[in-house]
Amino acid sequence: MANMFSRVWGAITNKRQSYADHIYEQNYSFNAQNESGELVTVDRGSKISTVFTCVNAISQDIAKLPFNVIKETNDIKKVDKKNPIYRLIHSAPNENTTAFNFWYSMVWSALTKGNGIALIVRDDNHLPTQLIQVEGSHPKIIKEDGDLFYKLGDSQIVPSRDILHFKMYSFDGIVGVSPITWNAGIMGYKLKLDKYAAKVIGTKGTGFISSEGLTEEQGKIVAAGIKDSVANGRIPFINAAGKTSWNQQLLTPNEGQYLDSKLQSESAVLGIYRLPPSFAQNYERATYANASQQDSVYVKHTLTPWIRLIEQECDKKLFTEANKVSSNPYYTKFNVNGILRGDIDARAKYYKTMKDGILTTNEIRKLEDLPPVKDGDTVMMQGAMIPLGTQPDE
Repeated sequence: MANMFSRVWGAITNKRQSYADHIYEQNYSFNAQNESGELVTVDRGSKISTVFTCVNAISQDIAKLPFNVIKETNDIKKVDKKNPIYRLIHSAPNENTTAFNFWYSMVWSALTKGNGIALIVRDDNHLPTQLIQVEGSHPKIIKEDGDLFYKLGDSQIVPSRDILHFKMYSFDGIVGVSPITWNAGIMGYKLKLDKYAAKVIGTKGTGFISSEGLTEEQGKIVAAGIKDSVANGRIPFINAAGKTSWNQQLLTPNEGQYLDSKLQSESAVLGIYRLPPSFAQNYERATYANASQQDSVYVKHTLTPWIRLIEQECDKKLFTEANKVSSNPYYTKFNVNGILRGDIDARAKYYKTMKDGILTTNEIRKLEDLPPVKDGDTVMMQGAMIPLGTQPDE
């Protein structure tokens, strides 16, 4: 441990140049022209309406969930509001940011840039006191003798244990990949289609006039007359010099709809972020039955991977080493019950069935992260709800 701190201190003071030789800044952004012909960057991709909707929905839904510190003793789970980590992850990670805004930004950054990074500020006892968001999509990583350090700004070098790093898929396990630039082809098509729609809808589009037997001089008169009419809002210019016709160069909006369905539909972007269509306000094929089930699908397949990622990173970096090896450790956990309110009927029916000689009241309460109750460890049976084994003989 002392050797590690000496290396960090040396890097900050006299040995910064030697550390610069070990800078590892892997870039998987692919900010280049692709088959669509459009330059795709994180900023441009984030402005695509479907991308914004997906990222905004997932980020806000995770940020609004209660994030708790749980203490488990003798199979009894209880939220510990007195633990100092609870305040950081549940209420205020630092004096300038609420927990909602912090997690909103962290998840947003990870979903767009591929990396959400926060600095853990510690006191003299090495206990976390603040969590501060770090800007930048491609962190500079320093590899030294098997240890990882993060270079923040021009000179601050921090060991990886003092960094919360939430990342998308990573080729090397260190730097996450941006889903926007990794899917540059799809995003480029969407950017091109949006540009086309903005240019065509409500306009005549570009084209040219053709005529039979029109001299060059007469053609100039026709062109000047049309330009003057359009510019000044006058009565449309009428050409008496001969038969003329307008030739459209841009595709019509109907043809553009064909391109939209063939090259880039919203479902492609929704698939990248695993977001159910109704969450992007697409109710074309939605029914009451399938819409009511999408909350549980959304939690299982969209939110749970990110929730698990955040919980594991916080458990690893925020608690002490002694806690990690304790038989009754503290750990963090999001409470997703709020999102599953629409599925309460199904859960109630399940618990009612399982309570008939299978699960005890306290076992069910444990599944809901609730504390046990007195006399709740007895298996009950349906009917008068008397303890199993005490029913009268027939």
